[in-house]
Amino acid sequence: MKRMLLPAIFMALLFIWSCQSDDLKDIKPIDENGMVLEDVMARGGNGKGNGYGLLRTCATHEVLQRKLKQNPALIRKMQEIEAHTLAFKKSKLDKVKKPKKPKKGKGGTGSGGSTPDSDSDGSTTPNIDNDSNNTDGDSGTGNDGIVITDPLPAEDPGTDYNSVDDTPDPLPTRYTIPVYVHVIHSNSAEFISIEQIRSQIEVLNADFSGSNTDINNTPAEFKDRIADAGITFTLDENLHIKWKSTTRAEWGTGDEMKSSAKGGSDAYRPEEYLNIWVCNIGGGVLGYAQIPGTGTTSTDGIVVAPLAFGTTGYVAAPYNKGRTATHEVGHWLNLRHIWGDGGCEADDFVADTPLADRPSYGCAGTPSYCKTPAMTMNFMDYSDDACMYMFTQGQKFRMHALFSKGGSRSSFAQ
Repeated sequence: MKRMLLPAIFMALLFIWSCQSDDLKDIKPIDENGMVLEDVMARGGNGKGNGYGLLRTCATHEVLQRKLKQNPALIRKMQEIEAHTLAFKKSKLDKVKKPKKPKKGKGGTGSGGSTPDSDSDGSTTPNIDNDSNNTDGDSGTGNDGIVITDPLPAEDPGTDYNSVDDTPDPLPTRYTIPVYVHVIHSNSAEFISIEQIRSQIEVLNADFSGSNTDINNTPAEFKDRIADAGITFTLDENLHIKWKSTTRAEWGTGDEMKSSAKGGSDAYRPEEYLNIWVCNIGGGVLGYAQIPGTGTTSTDGIVVAPLAFGTTGYVAAPYNKGRTATHEVGHWLNLRHIWGDGGCEADDFVADTPLADRPSYGCAGTPSYCKTPAMTMNFMDYSDDACMYMFTQGQKFRMHALFSKGGSRSSFAQ
């Protein structure tokens, strides 16, 4: 289980994840129209003539990298969101922790230090104490201030939040997110039906509540990490679906489908509604999302190809169970790809997801990446729809932090 000892280290990981040169060499090239130009093995097509093939392609990371290059100041905003996430998690866990035997920390001059709090998903947050009267640690010769001790063991029953034991749920609140769907179509197949749209909302509600039936397939080693994300999605089918005809066959990843001036459809009250644009992105891309803090409200939301939207109508295996939208909404709620979009040193900022150095495709089971079993069934991997079916407790904390006071999506909680 991954552990992060200091918010400063957390911030450094974010910066590395966003900007390190090793990652930049892997960025898929994007042309002036925002079209991904990568040579993807998935380009074999699936018999419908739409250019989609066997491997999932999400452009969220590439879109983010492009935005960071255009505006490096976004890094600071992302760091602020991460700091808020850490503070939120600590405040919630402090309220439900079981009593544990005090443990002495390594000392500082005169006052010493205290043991860091251990979070539910195995990460730790250091105690910071500048009070010279503090006496909960041994005397020593080091400097006062932040004192780091070895983290408590993950198996300590008094420190970990476990979804299957009797520990009180630190996140009992459920959130409801209204949805507005923009269907931008250039042919009859892309003119998707209400039934297809309705089927996608049903999938989102099952996946974000942990009530999807395939969650029972979760391997034993990951069952105690399963989360009911506590999020419900609603759609007024009479008022909040817009179909718009266009002559444009492909839209790319430059957000032009989100502008009526460019032939698309303007976002509808994005501070109150999750906007979903359903259109042919092109380039084999199934979808992408705007990560919190990286764009304006006019472009906020997710984009999904019609072939991968919902479970009926114009959909095709292996993207016919609505999991592309689940994956992209995860990004919209501040989740990263589970492999951190890098090697074993990269991270998704969630401690209860195993490290991985690559995405998983198809139905890979539990191969070993970075010397640990991979959580290929996580919604934030690249597995086929039929083989991704869970969020973790740590991912739930990241999502709920956005809705808390000061969070970047707090307007949805009002």
